[in-house]
Amino acid sequence: MLHEESKLPNPVSLHVVMPSEARPYFIIVTSGMSNRPMNVPAGMDESARAECFLCLPADWPLSMINRGWREAEFAWPFFLLQECARFPFEHDTWLGYGHSVPIPHALDLAGRFTGVSMLQPLLMPEDFIAIEAGDDEVIWLLPVFPCTPEEMILKRLRGYAALSEKFVSMGVTELLDPLRPSVASTQ
Repeated sequence: MLHEESKLPNPVSLHVVMPSEARPYFIIVTSGMSNRPMNVPAGMDESARAECFLCLPADWPLSMINRGWREAEFAWPFFLLQECARFPFEHDTWLGYGHSVPIPHALDLAGRFTGVSMLQPLLMPEDFIAIEAGDDEVIWLLPVFPCTPEEMILKRLRGYAALSEKFVSMGVTELLDPLRPSVASTQ
């Protein structure tokens, strides 16, 4: 676990699930977002609690021995997850499937990704994405898909389903590929 030592009202730590033979990638999950309910509009059939996650390739320099993940080139996905987990509380809103979050600064060093979308998970089994928290409450695990500016425009103009369909057709999943081409440039 990567603990965030912060004076912010809602610190967000990160859990790291190590790769395995059956699942050859890291899973990084926020911890702290679900401590408070989000401001879900009345009448919505959505859970007020969620956490965010994304997957990193098995060769990402992420271990107690190889601390290369602290370098800016590799650290940005961790900061991104924390930023997404804070977003609903900083903006008095909520996040769920189909939502996008524009990020006012470049996420990665190359400046390719400028926002994220929360799309249906493609790698994770259904029993992974909903955690029964008791008292009929569910904590949803929302996959964070970093998006290029063109993908953010595609989502805004044509909707969640169009972006999701493009991602599926191009093989984009919640497993981060920082060098992947924009799916919006293949229209």
